Amino acid sequence: MGILTDIRLFLLLLVRGLKCIKIYMRRQGKNADELAFAGMREQIEAYRRAGAQIGKFVRLWGKLDAINPHLVTIGDCTCVGSETCLITHCPINPGKIKIGKNVWIGFRCIILPNVTIGDGALIGAGSVVTSDIPPNSIACGNPAVVIRSRDPKEMKRTIEVIKNDLPVGEVPRQ
Repeated sequence: MGILTDIRLFLLLLVRGLKCIKIYMRRQGKNADELAFAGMREQIEAYRRAGAQIGKFVRLWGKLDAINPHLVTIGDCTCVGSETCLITHCPINPGKIKIGKNVWIGFRCIILPNVTIGDGALIGAGSVVTSDIPPNSIACGNPAVVIRSRDPKEMKRTIEVIKNDLPVGEVPRQ
């Protein structure tokens, strides 16, 4: 996209909001999330070059530890929310972080060293994960504690959203 297009998008955002940008992008034949996803994909590739093991269909809006990104493993179809920090270094207890497949981590979570989050887990926004989270469970709080297990229908919907790069509202509930 050229400078003129960028200026139009900026002016539309100021005057009319995000909805107008999505309409404008559709008319141009592009997905509105394309701009944001392009930056995220570049960030994921940079983490991979630094040694992080990141699976397919991962949405990584948060940040990995800049000192030891090679100690982080993220499974396929996982979504890491914005402003989430995965911290692998610590003067007392440094270690690896392993996040399984089909995991959904909410906004502004902190994942501390030596933690494994099982496949299909969901971590609530603002949680501080200090210990392992079992597969197919929902955990939240500071420190994060398991509050219940996940429903298989809910898990299937989450996987569909991530694999198809869809906004959550566009996938029909079952």
